[in-house]
Amino acid sequence: MAAFDGLQGPVAGWLTGGSMEAELARRAAEADASGHLEWLQFDGQGGGRAGAGEGWTGQLRIALLPLRSLPGVEEPLAAWLEGGVSLRRSLSRDGRVRIEADGRPLPAWHVPAATPAWRDAASAWSLSLLRQPQVLLLGAGPETPPLLRLLRDLGWRSRAGEHRPEWMPACAAADSRGFDPSGCDAALVMHHAFEADRLALQRLAASDVPFIGLLGPAARRDGLLGQLSAGERGALEGRLHAPVGLDLGGRGPEAIALGIAAQLQAWRSGREASAPDA
Repeated sequence: MAAFDGLQGPVAGWLTGGSMEAELARRAAEADASGHLEWLQFDGQGGGRAGAGEGWTGQLRIALLPLRSLPGVEEPLAAWLEGGVSLRRSLSRDGRVRIEADGRPLPAWHVPAATPAWRDAASAWSLSLLRQPQVLLLGAGPETPPLLRLLRDLGWRSRAGEHRPEWMPACAAADSRGFDPSGCDAALVMHHAFEADRLALQRLAASDVPFIGLLGPAARRDGLLGQLSAGERGALEGRLHAPVGLDLGGRGPEAIALGIAAQLQAWRSGREASAPDA
């Protein structure tokens, strides 16, 4: 539970560092009670609702859509939360709501709607929720717990393939166990054990995982690749990132985890910077 400037209850995310969340929560409760679509505008340049002059500029226009007025919406939302689909939501000024799951349209809803306070040409809006990226951790070490925390906070779903009893507790925060790269956007090979990493690279060479990260210095990477066949090395080319993790400075498990999470996030966003050989 959290309390912030009159806001009581669980908080997930902020719009402007908390300057208008209490007003937003109050209006959302009103929309939920009425079952009507409500519109809210915040003006950061003064003259608007709560939040004006709080260190930001511009306008935010928000649609408060009570989920209780959308029977059956729980199923596509749960599928998105479980990392299985991408959603595209469309909303019109008159309260018509549509959701597409991986391009497949679902039955539409029509929610009673108030009239927006603003006037412009727009009469409909859409917003996409991309499928949550998934990463497979093969092996574990001291950096695994902070890495899993960072990836979770960044919106990644994590699987773990670790069967050594001494390291299995480090993977407790992962969603599932076992070596199954299907559906994964990335795989991280991090056993801290040469032979286990070699076997993992062999298996990943036959997969279609687009990002494969290998923990450890360049000399170790070269030794591992030297144990693979030419075909396996060719299959990894363009996908293998080794050493994995950006060099952000610092030492220890937390710094390693931060560098790996940063590289994954940059790659996911199409802004990847290569990690230097070490």
